[in-house]
Amino acid sequence: MDAEREPAALPVDAEGDAADSVAVPPSLPILPLRDTVLFPGSFMPLAVARKNSIRLIDEAVSGDKLVGVFTQRDPALEAPAQDDLFPVGTLTHVHKMFKLADGSQRLIVQGLARVRLEQVLGDDPFMTATVTRADETARDADRLEIDALLRNIRNTFEKVISLSPLLSDDLQPLVASIREPGRLADFVASSLTTLPTTTRQQVLEMLD
Repeated sequence: MDAEREPAALPVDAEGDAADSVAVPPSLPILPLRDTVLFPGSFMPLAVARKNSIRLIDEAVSGDKLVGVFTQRDPALEAPAQDDLFPVGTLTHVHKMFKLADGSQRLIVQGLARVRLEQVLGDDPFMTATVTRADETARDADRLEIDALLRNIRNTFEKVISLSPLLSDDLQPLVASIREPGRLADFVASSLTTLPTTTRQQVLEMLD
């Protein structure tokens, strides 16, 4: 099993209310993900087995429970450096942590906001780095243009739901309730867990 990966995301906070109010700390402990991407507004189970990552989570849950989650370019690396991580990740809240008999951990985490990895401050006992919020760029688009974009995304996703046995019909009313294209794209990408990691990372890095 990959050290920091579980197969399913649970995109239940479709409107991303938590992300609207969160303050991004100037620095964060950095948790690398091997082969998955966490989006703002999504809940995800994660498995943690690397010793430095276990130490990171132990300290996070005894503090503010905030970590920076960044996906590795090469999932095989055991000790990724800054250049081995994609530059945009997610400010993340650790909701639950369970310790297993083998010393590994299982987490339930929530993505809160996009963050950009700026400068590594240290890597002992785990990586810490300065981060900045990577908000979507505001665009002057009229409501008709936005509605047309939303309609296209919804129609495409509804076709995918109808063709995939892995996706529940319960996702359709959630998709219909989202009024912002960026949040809808995040919701769709977090639901389509079979998409390649690089494709999902590209969605995370779309800031306009």
